[in-house]
Order: sequence, then structure tokens, then C-alpha cells
Amino acid sequence: MMTLQQLSTQLATNNLELIAGKLNIQSSAALEIQADMWPNPNLQIGQNIYNHETKKYFDVGPNGNTDFSLTQTIRLGDKRKSEKAIASYETKIAEQTLRERLRNVNHDLRESFYRAYFQHQTLLFFDRSIQTIQNTVAKTQKSYEGRSVLLSEVFRLKAILVALQNQRMDVLSSWSDTQLALKKLVWGENKRIDYDIIPELDLDQLDKSVINKSYDEYLSVARQKRPDFLTASFAVEEEKAKLEFEKAQAIPDLAVGVAYSKSGGYIKDYYALTLGMDLPIFNRNQGKISAETFAAKSKETEKTRAEGELEYELKSIYNKAVTLDKAYHEVDRGFSKEYSALAAQMVTNYQNRNISIIAFADFFEAYREGLIQSNEIQLKRLLACEELNRAVGEIVLLP
Repeated sequence: MMTLQQLSTQLATNNLELIAGKLNIQSSAALEIQADMWPNPNLQIGQNIYNHETKKYFDVGPNGNTDFSLTQTIRLGDKRKSEKAIASYETKIAEQTLRERLRNVNHDLRESFYRAYFQHQTLLFFDRSIQTIQNTVAKTQKSYEGRSVLLSEVFRLKAILVALQNQRMDVLSSWSDTQLALKKLVWGENKRIDYDIIPELDLDQLDKSVINKSYDEYLSVARQKRPDFLTASFAVEEEKAKLEFEKAQAIPDLAVGVAYSKSGGYIKDYYALTLGMDLPIFNRNQGKISAETFAAKSKETEKTRAEGELEYELKSIYNKAVTLDKAYHEVDRGFSKEYSALAAQMVTNYQNRNISIIAFADFFEAYREGLIQSNEIQLKRLLACEELNRAVGEIVLLP
């Protein structure tokens, strides 16, 4: 038996998609360090290859010539500041991308967990029912052989048994699919899971979780927590930083240096201060500035679209969750326990011939359908709550 908390811990530790997302954040953080770096200084050395006066190669003597220059580029226009801002926003986007992955896999895990729980409960019901009907068939077969009952009763019971076995196979197939979904979420590298995950769930605790906030309150939380919306917001800020960077690119950088020439200047041992700059006559980065201006407007539009989608999605999911939660709390949740107790009495009454095969078959069909529907409405309510959790961006309902 495993609780949802235990599975969530395994998910956070083992899920390879989340591990990859964490590595992406580290990669982006490393680029922040790189963006803060100064350009390397440039050192140039010139040495004459052949001195035709002294007939020497690489003459480093007093009659030869050696040149040195050391230049440092100073970036103007806050280019370095803009690059740091861009790298910072890329890290924030990587963090929100990880949170979005976590939001999705957490939702998948919790949804699969609840499905597995009710599938397991349904399988237990079918196992008990099949065993009961098999025993009843065996006793009725003996009664038929003793000519106490008609063959039609035996056939009717066997038909019930076959129907239960067939329905159990359908549930078992769904159970296998859900198990696969759960295992794919929580297995990690060299940590395969070769056993069935049996969910442990406190339904009484879940009953206490109710939707007690308004749509506007949940919307306020979603705007602060939804990673996809925050990603859209950070993308806008990143494009603004890129626009500032392209504007800064229109400002030429200044190259400051010192130079020395042993014999190549107008005097021996020539020392000089050098200054260099590109003249922004033809290329003032107009094209890239224009492109980033439109890109920034595009990101603003995408953010507006993302906010609208968030509002409509949350509204729809909120209304659905409220409806199902209300319907669930209006259902008599003692139904399944009462039916289970009554089922045992009905089997005994039939075996004692106190009720007919028709009454017994009708009851068993109603019992089966009622229990399955009871599980179904509980599951639908839980899944609706999980959809609301996902739409808000954090766990606001259910433990």
C-alpha cells in the first residue's frame, strides 16, 4: 500500500523529466555568470622576420624591431547590464518551465492515483462477488442434481457469473493501463518498479475538503502561481531586455590600449596610448532594433492571450468542480456499506429459498451498478478537484 504523499516524494526524486528540467535551470544560471564577464584584453606582438641591414632573422637586438600592443574593449551603452538581464529572465523562464512540468506530472500522478484506488476497490468487489456467485452456483448445481431447482436457475446464475467475470476483465485492463501510467511517472534511472502500486486513501479525510473560495479568489492565486502565465510574463520582460540590448548595440564600444614599438616609430622605444571606436555612420543596428520592437509587442499579445485563456479555463473548471462537489455531498455515502451488508443477507435468503432467482438476479444487478456508480461519482469529484488544482497552479484542494 502506498499513499499519495509517498508517490509524490518518489516523483520529485526519480522523475527523469523533472531531473532534466533542474539541469536546464543550472545551465541557464551558468549563462548568467557568463553574461557578467568582461571581454578579454587583446595582446598583439609583432617581430620583424628578417633584417636586411643586419642580415639576421628575427632580430631582437638593438637594430631589430619588436612591437607590442595591449587593448581592452570597454562596452558602452549598458550592454553588459542588458545581457545580464536577458540571462536572468532566461533562468526565470527555465524555472517556470520546470514548475510547469511539475504541475503537469503532479496532476497526472494524482489523477492516476485516484483512478487506481477506485479501480482496485472495484476489482475487490468483483473478486468478492465472483467468489460468492461461484459458491452459489455450486450449491444450486447440487440442488438441481437433487431435482430441487430448475435448470433455468442454474443457467441464470452462471450468466450472472460470466457477466461479472467479463466486467472484471474490463476493469483489470484499465487497472493495467493506470499502473503503467503511475510507474512511468515515478520510476527513475536504475529504479524500475516491478510490483503493482496499491493506493492507500482516506476517503473520510477527502470528504472534509470542500470548495470554499470564490472564482475571483482562485483567479488571483492562479495569476501569481500558474507557471505558464508567469512564463508569458517573463517572456515579455525578456524581450524588453533584448530590445534594450539591441539599442545599446547601436552605441559603439571603446577600445583603449597601449602600444610599444622598439624601432618602428619615428623615435626609438615608441610608447603610445591608443583609442579605437567604430563610427556608426552606415549601420546603427536599425533592423534588429525594429525586429525586437515587434517581438516585444508580439510577446505582450501572447501574454494577453495567455491571461484570457487562464480566466476562461479556470472559470469552466471551477464551475464543473463546484457542480460535482455539490452533487457528491448530496449522495448518501453510507450506500455501499449498507448494500454490502444487504448483499450477504440476499445470498443467504436465496440459498434458503426465501427469494426467487429473479429477485436475487435483479438485486445483484442493482448492487453491482450501484457500487460502480458510487465509485464513479466519487472519482469524478476527485478528478474535478484535481483539475481545479492544476488550473490554479498549486494544491488548493485535497491533501
